[in-house]
Amino acid sequence: MPVDGISGTTGTTGAGMSGDLVDISFRVALLQVQTLDQEIGLRLTEMEQLNELREAYTDRIGELRELIGGLRDGRGWVDAATAQRLDFAWDGTSGGPRADADGMLCSGSFQVVDADGSVVTRWEAHALASDRADMLTPVGPEAGEDATGGPAESGRSGSPATFRGYEEAQAVAEACGGKVQIQVLQSDVEREIERLQDQVDNLGADGELGMLGLNRLLSRRTQVLQLTSNIMSSTHQTAMAMIANLKV
Repeated sequence: MPVDGISGTTGTTGAGMSGDLVDISFRVALLQVQTLDQEIGLRLTEMEQLNELREAYTDRIGELRELIGGLRDGRGWVDAATAQRLDFAWDGTSGGPRADADGMLCSGSFQVVDADGSVVTRWEAHALASDRADMLTPVGPEAGEDATGGPAESGRSGSPATFRGYEEAQAVAEACGGKVQIQVLQSDVEREIERLQDQVDNLGADGELGMLGLNRLLSRRTQVLQLTSNIMSSTHQTAMAMIANLKV
């Protein structure tokens, strides 16, 4: 008896399918499994990235809550780097979340703390940036100070220097090896926490949609694998029947 069906040329399976059709169906099923595996891998990577972004936002919220805990009477001076508005995006180069600063989370005044941790006075700021005297506020002297904000004959130390903007404060900070601080209000920080929490919620919704899509892909893969298994079983049964006939 002919055994062409075993090689998939001209024979038929027990289900009445030609060998060629069996081979084609099997190859198509394998190709679908490979394609689905790629899509599943991409979806898993996307979900992993979403989870890491959510963790980055959640950690930032925790930092801001700690910041609130250090405020007195609903306000206080904090490092400008801590008071930045941050958003996070996936960085394919580093393989992790990237923090992008978008200005300050509040519009308070700036001051500079030198390397010793002391607040730079108006007199010191004028000395450090004499060519930018207009950057300090208030401009006029206070009681016990001379025209530059330095100590008068009474011996009083100059009052802390405040700045109109971050760039001006940063110029003085670089000159003295210090850092810039900004005065924040608790209400501003709380609004920023709410904004970040919205981002966390949005990422959570995206994650749920991604999980639904992943489940659909996994279900489709199971169906294709079952079809492949049925084809292999049918081919095996046909081959065994043909072998049995040869023995007769």
